[in-house]
Amino acid sequence: MLKLHFCDHRQADFWLTDDQYYIGRSQSDQLRIDDLSLNERHAVIQLRKGRFLLKDLASTTGTYVNGRAIKQHYLQRGDIVRMGEVELEVIDPSSTASRWTLSASNSWLIGQDYPLGDAQSERRWTIGRATDCDIVIPSKHLSRLHAVLELKNDRLFLRDLDSSNGTWVNDERILECELYAGDQIKIDVFSFQVIGPGAENKRIKTHSNNEASFDKSITAQHEIPLWQTRSTSPGNRVQEDLYKKRWSASIAALFLICCFAVWLAYLFLS
Repeated sequence: MLKLHFCDHRQADFWLTDDQYYIGRSQSDQLRIDDLSLNERHAVIQLRKGRFLLKDLASTTGTYVNGRAIKQHYLQRGDIVRMGEVELEVIDPSSTASRWTLSASNSWLIGQDYPLGDAQSERRWTIGRATDCDIVIPSKHLSRLHAVLELKNDRLFLRDLDSSNGTWVNDERILECELYAGDQIKIDVFSFQVIGPGAENKRIKTHSNNEASFDKSITAQHEIPLWQTRSTSPGNRVQEDLYKKRWSASIAALFLICCFAVWLAYLFLS
């Protein structure tokens, strides 16, 4: 059983339980919406062989599904229907909605989770240092509006908002791409793992800086590198072998201890 959810919460959810519903401003419409951008009889939903068919009734402003103008369309879970200034989301409560979360995996944010909800919640989340972003990261190296996450039909997408230092997915700089469970997002020195539904081995389509599209095979298990920032350009990331530095320091300390022990032995024997 489907229901229609008003994206701006202007009216209560409308359940589709009968064979036919007229939509518009008319008092006789089963789904009456008091909005001047709609015709009095704007569209109709009819049950056809167990599926609900949405038909535009030659309306002035048209009927759109997922951004495309339609004359008729079989509704399915996750569809976004727009009629004039009104947006409706098609929800199937009987299905298990997938949940998405960003989990910080390094820096002082480590352990912090950012739940993105499911198909019935907000569908767009901005990331940046501006206080009105949905995910605020107070770092001067991030743009005020750095990137945006968008949920479309239970699929999660990431888009860079022309940021100064770029957005990275699985070590590749992207303009936009679809995200899968296990992906690693890096914004400046901050890393996030994508937690959500889907197989562990996917192929993503990204758009690089020269807008050339390519496919890259990725796996859900990624070794999380330690990222540092070049002092000459805070936003340009460079991966340094910090483990090698630690071993070098340990060897140097051991050498100094040995020299000190030899010196003490020489004084004692003298």
